[in-house]
Amino acid sequence: MAVAYDEAFSCYFPDTLDLLESRGADVSVFSPLRGDSLPAGTDVVYIGCGRIDEHLPALSDNFCIKEAIWDHVLNGRRVYAEGAG
Repeated sequence: MAVAYDEAFSCYFPDTLDLLESRGADVSVFSPLRGDSLPAGTDVVYIGCGRIDEHLPALSDNFCIKEAIWDHVLNGRRVYAEGAG
């Protein structure tokens, strides 16, 4: 499981990530702001809450990570996203 985690996406309940790991998920993080790919072997992408509005230009400009997530979806893999509003 690849968890989006950086300045834009940093609001997760620690219990949720601990529960996923205790149930066998291999949790690794990636940065939608600076990353250019998903971690190798990603089956599920988990995008949580944060201060996305403060980072819209940088998120919008990161074509590599957008392409990586789009390719992930086109290959039949899952994305789980949540928001606070």
